[in-house]
Amino acid sequence: MAYAAVTSLMSTLGLLLQSSCRLNLPHEEQTESLHKKVKEQIQSFHQKVSSLQAFLESLETNINDLKTIEHCEVKIKDAAYDAEYRIESVLENFYKAQNEKVRREAYEEFCKRLQKASESIDSNSRKLTESMKSGLQATSSLVQSFDLPEHSPQLGNNMVGHENELEDVKCKLMKISSDERETMAITGMGGIGKTTFARKIYDDPEIKSHFDILAWVTVSKEYCVRKMLLQLLHCIPSTEEVRREARDDGELAGKLKQRLWKRRYLVVIDDIWSSKAWDDISLWFPDCKGSHILLTTRCGNVASYAAPGKPPHHMSSLSSEKSWELLQSKLLEKVELSPELVKIGKKVAENCHGMPLTITIVAGLLSKCNNGVYGWEQVAHDVKSAIYEDLGRQCEKILVLSYYYLPQHLKACFLYFGIFPEDEEVDVRRLVELWVAEGFLKQADNKSLENIAEKCLQELIDRNLVLVSEQSFWGEVETCKIHDLLHELCLRQARSENFLPVINGKPRNSVTRVSRSSKRDCLMIVHPISNFYWLNSHRCDQKKIRTIVYQGARRHAGRESLGFKNFKMIRVFDLRKLYFYGEIPTLVFDLVHLRYLSLYIRDHEFLPLFNLQKLQILIIEIGKNWADKIPLNIWRMPQLRTLRFMNSGWLCPPIMPSGEEKHAVLEKLQTITGVGPAWCQKEIFALMPNLKNLEIVLKGVAHELWIGISCLPLIEVLRIIVGKIDYTAFSVYRSKAHDAFLKYKSTFPPTLRRLTLGGTCLPWEAMDIVGMLPNLEILELEDDACGVKPKTTWKPSEGGFPRLKFLSLCHMLCFTEWKATEYHFPVLERLFISHCPQLEQIPQDFANIFTLQLIELHDCCIHLAISAQQIEQEQEATFGSQVTYVHTYNCGQAYCRQCHHLLKRNSS
Repeated sequence: MAYAAVTSLMSTLGLLLQSSCRLNLPHEEQTESLHKKVKEQIQSFHQKVSSLQAFLESLETNINDLKTIEHCEVKIKDAAYDAEYRIESVLENFYKAQNEKVRREAYEEFCKRLQKASESIDSNSRKLTESMKSGLQATSSLVQSFDLPEHSPQLGNNMVGHENELEDVKCKLMKISSDERETMAITGMGGIGKTTFARKIYDDPEIKSHFDILAWVTVSKEYCVRKMLLQLLHCIPSTEEVRREARDDGELAGKLKQRLWKRRYLVVIDDIWSSKAWDDISLWFPDCKGSHILLTTRCGNVASYAAPGKPPHHMSSLSSEKSWELLQSKLLEKVELSPELVKIGKKVAENCHGMPLTITIVAGLLSKCNNGVYGWEQVAHDVKSAIYEDLGRQCEKILVLSYYYLPQHLKACFLYFGIFPEDEEVDVRRLVELWVAEGFLKQADNKSLENIAEKCLQELIDRNLVLVSEQSFWGEVETCKIHDLLHELCLRQARSENFLPVINGKPRNSVTRVSRSSKRDCLMIVHPISNFYWLNSHRCDQKKIRTIVYQGARRHAGRESLGFKNFKMIRVFDLRKLYFYGEIPTLVFDLVHLRYLSLYIRDHEFLPLFNLQKLQILIIEIGKNWADKIPLNIWRMPQLRTLRFMNSGWLCPPIMPSGEEKHAVLEKLQTITGVGPAWCQKEIFALMPNLKNLEIVLKGVAHELWIGISCLPLIEVLRIIVGKIDYTAFSVYRSKAHDAFLKYKSTFPPTLRRLTLGGTCLPWEAMDIVGMLPNLEILELEDDACGVKPKTTWKPSEGGFPRLKFLSLCHMLCFTEWKATEYHFPVLERLFISHCPQLEQIPQDFANIFTLQLIELHDCCIHLAISAQQIEQEQEATFGSQVTYVHTYNCGQAYCRQCHHLLKRNSS
């Protein structure tokens, strides 16, 4: 974790440079020169740390180097965390100083600590470099006291399930469709059965009779070119003399290519980890008609690189039934199963979560229980612990490879999943914001930290370490999770590297052990609020605790339970599942190093935010008793990046800056969600010049809304949602909404990339204005956003929606007719329609939209589903292949009858 520690230190130094005016000592002559000197010192230190970070990044290209210098990495990690702690602790004294003398003393102490920290990093950098040069051999604790295998261990070829997929892959391999050799990839997480699946294909009689030559090579992360060439040649008959006489790798490669030339061959490349490895070996295989390369990999980006444009076959988990079938097949070789053991065995199989690796290892453990019911029940109760404590440590050896070979910048991101409860679907937006606040993401030019975090998450998904749970209809990942075995790996690896100590349930022993050995603590409180009481009274070094995320059930917390007096270094504080009677403890707002604060509020009158000048993310969930009439002062938070209000709109606009804040500009603020129209003022938006994501919640017609939106030069994502409306005055509301929009119709910023309108009651003609937006890619219309008169028709104007790729229409109850052609949506890729009961046909000309990939229908009438299928059939008849896929859910006459009563309110 040296890289994460160094990156965090860089983040802290970067924030110091950006807010260096706060380090000023006013009213003294030498202040200016002293301040300039300290700023230069910070810049010099920042440069040294940056160089060290680059050096650590370079180590990932050679795993052996990482083993050699790991003991120096530990020292660097501790030095970086210690430097960060010492700098930030004295800065707190500086910021809170009550008089000039105390302020100056703190300032001088800060200068001394900065110098010492710089010298410490210098010293450890030199030792790191010297260790690299001397080739000092050290035992790597990253492998947790066992040697890494050269490649993923294999656990037999008994495959259960996947029969249909097997036949599908076989057909593709035996299909001769090109004069060139083709490549197909099998992807999935470690232990999911990729190699077993490939071996089943390789040994299949039909495959053996179809191909002239079959060869198998295992690559692994650390590979030897000569060894792989010899392994391939060994599979080809009559090559023993060639293998013996070849002088170098080039000659071996030439002989291999010669033997494969003009032959129909299948080569399996197992366990490949990098695109570089593919580049090293792909030239060995000539283009021969009907020939194929089948590769297995944990890395989706490698699959895409080796077989561009061809979706890989992704290995899925086994069902509970197939899991039991596999476990049973393994057990019957060794034990006889009684009815009672069968019952327990099925529970064990279910708890393996469809992972063949887990099932195979557990079968071995159960076979050693001598058919004892108690032993089997113990395994069933905690499968994870049972397999991790297996003496052979086979599971750990396989899974740890995925972590061990991660690039430096992804390791902290992966281990961070340990703070979430097992099997929890993690909200991606929250995860990204936590990563940003923690400070272990490396800043890159022209990219926001949020974009960097999203890229890191996608890399973990591509490596099959993170599973996608839910996606938006345009393909954006909304929630994700990790397999429970990988969750356990996160916790174990984090503990071994002192990265993520966790309180879980009974915390007393674990916190005592962890906090004494850690330079930095992250705590997850998952059970009763009494853990807070205990933590406050415990002797652990509370001053070094940086992160507290409460993951328990929502409940009341008394002010006395959260005594934050000693938790001065907290950076991330997530209390959104706790609520207070009366005011939130004021000590929360004295935590000057806070970067992330998430709160639930019910009856409070004032949130004193002015001390939180390092705050980057502020999330406020609004309770049902909250009147949201209290203005916030956000102008003294120059680092603020994200401001979210949840459950309801915060209608009261912020206090406008005055006095010292008069010229305050929130240059880093990019996201505001859940605010009322009163926020949409030119004067307010002018102080947020880089705002990109805005959500506005309305309770009626707001004329000022459309004026304010025009003052956002960089806005990309805009959501306008209308809350509950008094339908007794619905027709009046509809008329006012129409007039307000037409009056300010030219105010939509041209930078908009995604627009969501909900309950806005606009006429369909308003979409002609929206259609002129030159960069609009995603349009969502929800809850009668348009066309609220009975039997409304949408007839787009010519030349509109030039870049629209994704269109969603949900709960448009009066939408009856859609008159459009392919020219109105020329590049549309996905169409999503839900709960539009009166719409009976999708324009048939959409069959001519070559880019259209998917039509998805939910809870619509049967006629709409038929029209979508007609588009699918027409494309197949025209182009000879399926271009658009149609997915329908609950579309039929029964649904139309259910929705009939919902239409009555719109009949007036």
